[in-house]
Amino acid sequence: MNFPLTASRSVLRRVGLITTIATLAIPATALADCTTYPNGVTSDQRVITVPASIDSTGTTEVSAKLMQFLSTVPAGTAGRPVTIRFAAGGTYWSDYTLLLRNQGSGSFSQTMWSSKTDSTINIPDFCLDHLRFDLNGATIEQRTTVPFMSGGVVLDARKRWGDPLISTQGATDVEIFGGTLLGSKNIGGYDQKFEEWSGVRLTGNQDTDVVNHLVVRDMKINRVWGDFVYVASAKVPWLDGSGRQQFYPGGRLVEISTLTDVQIYNNVMRNAGRQGIVLNGGSFVDIHHNDFSDVNRLLFDSEPAASQGFSYVNIHHNTGGSGGIGFFQFASGGKTMADHLTITDNVLSRGHFDTTLQNGQFLADGVTPNSPRPGFVMRNNQALNLAGNTAFGGTYNKVLLGVGMWDGVTITGNSDYAKLNNKGVAIYSAFNGPTATNVVRTGNCWVNFIEGC
Repeated sequence: MNFPLTASRSVLRRVGLITTIATLAIPATALADCTTYPNGVTSDQRVITVPASIDSTGTTEVSAKLMQFLSTVPAGTAGRPVTIRFAAGGTYWSDYTLLLRNQGSGSFSQTMWSSKTDSTINIPDFCLDHLRFDLNGATIEQRTTVPFMSGGVVLDARKRWGDPLISTQGATDVEIFGGTLLGSKNIGGYDQKFEEWSGVRLTGNQDTDVVNHLVVRDMKINRVWGDFVYVASAKVPWLDGSGRQQFYPGGRLVEISTLTDVQIYNNVMRNAGRQGIVLNGGSFVDIHHNDFSDVNRLLFDSEPAASQGFSYVNIHHNTGGSGGIGFFQFASGGKTMADHLTITDNVLSRGHFDTTLQNGQFLADGVTPNSPRPGFVMRNNQALNLAGNTAFGGTYNKVLLGVGMWDGVTITGNSDYAKLNNKGVAIYSAFNGPTATNVVRTGNCWVNFIEGC
């Protein structure tokens, strides 16, 4: 599959990741949109307000009415996106996921809003590409605490694949901004029954294989059972102008996600039952100037399937707390895509930068040797030694940064601290086989670790 070069290059320039991959000759190709779908008649009306007939006081549950309304909104175009605007400062009680695309083969939409699981549901196929989802200061609030299943008994079949507040579900060119998403989590930590109940779910498209430009900005996302934002998509080879596959030094195939240009910025996110942000897909991902707190597990987690993965991810200038069990984890097999990860200029007032980047020594057949994953930069990150922020460690020889078989690793200008006499190493490399190569480690200050300052 060929991908449009122009959008990818612009993102590379914006996040400061211009590398040799940007010189690949990728012919331009039109992104898929909804113009052939049932509601795909473009409209001269660029701003469409949510009808006043849909309760905006939080008195009644309105997810079905909102979905009926969304299914009637004419799709925008690349040059003229359409804006959906909610009542200023309103509250919308919505116990079921609001989809921005209800079309095609996706298993999620086939259970959440389908007559196959509930005979009373009558939501037509629709797709909202080129959309600006303007909450206008409003809150979308989830109040249900009934899971799909408990004790082996199905309680709500529509929640088979979770219940995020919003799911793009394969729509392309979407921006979600300007309001609050409030989940129903009020007590406790991680609960497996609710782990797929995220704030926003950003996905690729199983039918067109091309999604570009998904943005979550200027939002408050609070009290979600799962993750604040969940990103997932498939991957494909990145072809040159002659349709040929490309390879990194060492033989690893150059791949790209079917979801490109993901931006998550200027959000305040509080209280997640599982992870902060999940990266199981996405190429050219920019996560910056967010403030996090009370994440039960990992602040950033990547455990993609063999058909998924991320590349060219930049996590920078974020603040607040780390996750309850760590800052960043990549844990997956050798065939998964994971490359060009940059973590810079983040400041933690609670928690630490404990990070693990694994790499399977062998590919899925268990015989073919893997090759290094290219590109990891961790620079100028600071964990503040403040009252109330417990020092790292507590277990003898505990590792802060574990980097497996990655090539081109730069760890410089970072600071973090452990408990007195922790005697652990700040940086360790030997997960699942050979160590990292071409490693630069300078100017770090690891207080009470073996490396020191």
